[in-house]
Amino acid sequence: MHPRVGPVWSGRIGWTHGMVGRVNTNPSVPPQRVSAEKALQALVASSAFSEGPPDFVALARRVAETFEVTSVVLVRRESLPPLAVWSRGQAHEGFVPAPFGTLLAEVFERGLHHCVEGAEASRPGDEWPRRLGRGGFLGMTLKGVTGEVLGAIALYEDGPLEVGPSDLALLDVFALRASVALERQREQPLAERLAKLTALTFSVGFEIKNPLAYVRANLNYLSEELARQDASALDLTELREAVGQALAGAERIRTVMNHITSILYPREEQGGK
Repeated sequence: MHPRVGPVWSGRIGWTHGMVGRVNTNPSVPPQRVSAEKALQALVASSAFSEGPPDFVALARRVAETFEVTSVVLVRRESLPPLAVWSRGQAHEGFVPAPFGTLLAEVFERGLHHCVEGAEASRPGDEWPRRLGRGGFLGMTLKGVTGEVLGAIALYEDGPLEVGPSDLALLDVFALRASVALERQREQPLAERLAKLTALTFSVGFEIKNPLAYVRANLNYLSEELARQDASALDLTELREAVGQALAGAERIRTVMNHITSILYPREEQGGK
């Protein structure tokens, strides 16, 4: 079956022509896949996703059940395995990243890509529609607060997938929640490092101040002794002891600073070994 051209949704808001889709017999009345009551219930039920550790599988399942589609996939922008794949009533693992020239590539290029039916025929080299839903497709990018594209959410359906403005608005909310979760994930390593650094600052002052004190004390002692006119009266044993204590203090300070560096720059530290 070859896809037909018709009015479909392109971009966050707007009704346009020219993309793959099935002709709508009454363009003046856009379709509505999800009722207002069901949309409200889904939003309330998924509000917990914004709190606590992100569960992308649970979000994909919620979207699939709300839109009553065959499959929902959440992916990162980078070429990595999907964040979550919910298909035909269960979670799936082991999906490889979608190659270039796929429906997901269209999503990343356009921001929103909708194929009412004939998704598989529109991208013969894309194996995901064959596995997830051969008919309709709807994909939307996940964007961060700065507008950076973080990933995408994609809906696959075995049959036609018609959507209207309210459906796109609902999917936009789901996409926003996934974007927030992705940003939290990305910021988590930095937050952990800052927490470690904060804890370290409570002890680092004492750790440096104490050895620095006896480094200075021994260096002052050496300076005073060496300034004496009668060099023959110098006690070399005490001088050697003072030098040893100064070196021990300096080594302690170096150890503390290396520890701080390993916390601030863990990768650089490992690479330097």
